[in-house]
Amino acid sequence: MRMNKETIRELSITGMGHRGDGLGVADGEPDADPIYVPFTLPGERVTARIEADRGTLVELIEASADRIEPICRHFQTCGGCLLQHMARQPYLEFKRATIVSALTSHGLDAPVETPLAIQHDSRRRAVLSARRLKNGQLAFGFSGRRSHEIIAIEMCPILVPELASRLDDLRGLAAIACGSKQPLKLHATATETGIDVLLVDGKQDENTRQRLAQEALRRSIARVSFPGDIIVETIAPSLTIAGITVKPAPGLFLQAAAESETLLGDLAVEALRAAKPKTVADLFCGLGAFTLRIAQFAKVAAVDLDQDALKSLDHALRFATGLKPVKPARRDLFRNPLTSKELNLFDAVLFDPPRAGADRQARELAQSKVKTVIAISCNPQTLARDLATLVDGGYGIRTIRPVDQFVFSPHIEIIAICEKKA
Repeated sequence: MRMNKETIRELSITGMGHRGDGLGVADGEPDADPIYVPFTLPGERVTARIEADRGTLVELIEASADRIEPICRHFQTCGGCLLQHMARQPYLEFKRATIVSALTSHGLDAPVETPLAIQHDSRRRAVLSARRLKNGQLAFGFSGRRSHEIIAIEMCPILVPELASRLDDLRGLAAIACGSKQPLKLHATATETGIDVLLVDGKQDENTRQRLAQEALRRSIARVSFPGDIIVETIAPSLTIAGITVKPAPGLFLQAAAESETLLGDLAVEALRAAKPKTVADLFCGLGAFTLRIAQFAKVAAVDLDQDALKSLDHALRFATGLKPVKPARRDLFRNPLTSKELNLFDAVLFDPPRAGADRQARELAQSKVKTVIAISCNPQTLARDLATLVDGGYGIRTIRPVDQFVFSPHIEIIAICEKKA
């Protein structure tokens, strides 16, 4: 039964969807399509306001034993976290189950380990929004759930303290850069030398630039930029990867949590060291989070389309010592993947693509003779698709290890170790 207009019903929550919403079923309608009700858990009875296949929690009639008290006062209004109400063990099992489900949908039966948990206050980057209201006041915070509303944020327990403690400073920058015609996006990254801020869709006139530079100095912000245009850099933002200093360009992709990056790096290095490769291809390498670790013991071809990322990697390499040779190369691996013939020059390949996965590159890998392949992804569905391609090409999946990088969200980071069968 599908609701055509908004109504209020009592529902039993029978499971969870892959996005973290509870699956609600009304009494007497066991064959009806489920209603997706956020912030509910299996085993609960609730009253929900229903429109089409979506429900909004109105009242919790019977709570699950797995329900806990959220740690953030903005939970359920801010769109960032969906699972703060779920106890740790069932929460981790839910995340594992989303991976198993994705693999099963592609005909795969592979060992999926329990996710490695990390601290909740681990997110080193955030995207905040700002908008001028009709009265001239500034709305500043995170986007609301399933809306364009901006939720004013007073605290955020998932951010690293270096960011969480600087919300007022970021608001001060947003107040200067936000115009009256369109919203502003403020990308903030906590680096080892300070906060790096990228402003998107803000005012860029000379007066605004001068005020932003003054504000950055006053508030001790390391760098403030518009896309492709650094306004002020009081100190170069930097990170340490495998003991090597890396200075990322503004807006470059980083793993959301430094702790997660370290765990993924350690798992990848452990698998590669066991395989004893002399040459490794690091595909979608970014600024070198894996490249610099692998280069401790093997030659690396580091391939990515992002020129700024490759420049950051090249700069780090020029000041690094004790590494095996690294050859950065710019290439669009979506349109022009490394061919199986090119891949055969390597003993091992690691690839860490965006959420869309690496369909064409996986097809070339499947036809190659590369012995060890490590796949890293934040999307279980596209990872499962790419792994199915590798399996069809003769690879076996040795292990799949999730890392709970996106704490309190339904998302999960995954590393899969594959080996070519004899």
